[in-house]
Amino acid sequence: MDRRYAHLLWAFFIATTIVSAQTPKRDTLRTRHVTDSLRTYLKSQVVVTGTRNEVRLKDSPVRVEVIGKERISTTAMTDIGDLLREQAGIVITGAVRNGIQMNGLGPDYTLILIDGQPVVGRVAGVVDLSRISVGNVERVEVVKGPMSSMYGSDALAGVVNIITKRPANGFNGTVMVQGVTRGPLETRVEGGWGSDSVEVSGFLDYKNQPQFSLPLDTMSIPYAGFQDGTLHGKFQWKFAKGWTTRAWLRLFGSETRGSFIESVAGQIAQNTGSVQQWDVSSTVGAEYQSGRARLTMNAYGSSYNERYNFDSSQGAAGSTDDLLRRIGRLYAQYDVQLGAANRLTMGGEFIYDDIDGSRYRDSTGAHPFYRTYVAFAQWEGMPTDWISYVVSGRFDGNSVFGSALSPRLSLLWKPGENLRVSGSIGTGFKAPDFRQLYVTFSNRLAGAGYDLIGAERLHLADINSSMQRMCRFLRRSTMVKPAPSMDFSRAKIIMDSGVGLRTADRSAFSTTLLTTLGAPTFAFNSSVGTEMNHWTRTVS
Repeated sequence: MDRRYAHLLWAFFIATTIVSAQTPKRDTLRTRHVTDSLRTYLKSQVVVTGTRNEVRLKDSPVRVEVIGKERISTTAMTDIGDLLREQAGIVITGAVRNGIQMNGLGPDYTLILIDGQPVVGRVAGVVDLSRISVGNVERVEVVKGPMSSMYGSDALAGVVNIITKRPANGFNGTVMVQGVTRGPLETRVEGGWGSDSVEVSGFLDYKNQPQFSLPLDTMSIPYAGFQDGTLHGKFQWKFAKGWTTRAWLRLFGSETRGSFIESVAGQIAQNTGSVQQWDVSSTVGAEYQSGRARLTMNAYGSSYNERYNFDSSQGAAGSTDDLLRRIGRLYAQYDVQLGAANRLTMGGEFIYDDIDGSRYRDSTGAHPFYRTYVAFAQWEGMPTDWISYVVSGRFDGNSVFGSALSPRLSLLWKPGENLRVSGSIGTGFKAPDFRQLYVTFSNRLAGAGYDLIGAERLHLADINSSMQRMCRFLRRSTMVKPAPSMDFSRAKIIMDSGVGLRTADRSAFSTTLLTTLGAPTFAFNSSVGTEMNHWTRTVS
């Protein structure tokens, strides 16, 4: 980084620290701290994705959009893909699998998390969101813009964190059956028991949809039938003063059978066959809190398997295409409040990632893998009631594609009660994944294909202002909440040149590309609701 920018950052840091020491506080980081219990009542929405720490939404310098449980419960959506499809600024792409496009970047640039842990199983860069049921989702937090400074390479376009439910005090449970026209018949069973020291919960979901087709002009568009099931269990125990242990297990299985439409590089084709998916993931962890300091440690493992059985041969691969993706992750984070309005966070990760399948087997028979070593740090400050900021940075060292440093600065200014102005500037990076390094693929569609390139880097500045007002009409049960917001973002993608890779008997080389994306947008979102119904209209 240029010395002038470094000096400016240090001057800003020292000045805000001095101001925070001299300015009386009514609302500090300490008063904003959230205890780890549903029994704590908070008037304001709390988010964790923007800074990896609990912070009230209105005080977060990192812009976070929240889809709450009230909105989720009033829809007939069955999976996360359908839920996010209704959100402004998010495009769901793909005909076979649902992926997220944000800030003009494809699904492989967005990180998907469940309770803070990554969802494994990208195929062609896409995590299929139809695998994730909304049945036990408490809320969804969406951060738009590069978050590589805290989450690494996959978070170049943003982060979607799916927070699952925790049980309330005592025993509680629900059973629900839901049917959708030209959609799945779904059955949900969930239950749990909670107290101040122990929480146990379980969730079971089963969906079944028969095959059908819809007419379009002179064509008939087929939709394959499917059935899938999800089992999710969570456990938390505060076994000693300051100590908390947590664990969760998630199992998912799916089978899709029939005819379906594929679209690759503008080419559309119909294929028939079946697809099986299996996903197993688990997390165990412990947390120790003493005074203003907290230490969190987690171990996470996940395995995703997918198998295609086509009715027609797919070239050299034959009629079967399988994929096995595994990841292991060790994570540690230490955060401490320094003074009344500052918080320091630091930590590290170790990630082991490997892949196997019909497209990834070379002449040596070796399975591709890589290791990633991570160190990150973050400083949060709130010098006054109307200014808060976050400075963060992350270093990634990878055994295959080298290392990268990703800094970021986010600032929030609140000039009025209902007016917030936030801005962020930072650097992110996108590393090549397994399909760009090792894949061997035979595509039967003419004109389809891709180029193997090197790592991408993104420099993004984001300015956002929002104002929220509440108006009541004559009927007490009806409210209108206009929430205008204006965003201006300018992104520059640079793909480094001169990178040469050797994979089996093939060579892959990168090219040089400089692209500037300017995307000024104005969005006005209005919601009108009554006690029984909810409508949303978005004008962009």
